[in-house]
Amino acid sequence: MTNWRGRIWVKKGSQHSIGTKAFYPKVHVWGAIGKDGVIGIHVFQGNLNAPKFIGILKEHLIPQANDRYGEGEWSLAHDNDPKHTASQTKNFLKTEGIHVEQWS
Repeated sequence: MTNWRGRIWVKKGSQHSIGTKAFYPKVHVWGAIGKDGVIGIHVFQGNLNAPKFIGILKEHLIPQANDRYGEGEWSLAHDNDPKHTASQTKNFLKTEGIHVEQWS
């Protein structure tokens, strides 16, 4: 915003300032697709870590995938991002009985 060229109107003699932000809020989107289209989309703020990823799986992916394909009738494919391969995530997926496709 350092090159902002807008206009502001103030009362004569009043003090004013135009603030700038060093960092704008981030918005992240998680999504899942299946063989027949979008399964789910979830918008969240903040950084994604293993606990937040597990929460998204619990609240969004698992219920939606189970509704669409049937419980135990689908598998998960993801990249090898650290939050996807964290031991906490692996343990959760194993406990839930979710088959994870292996990348070669």
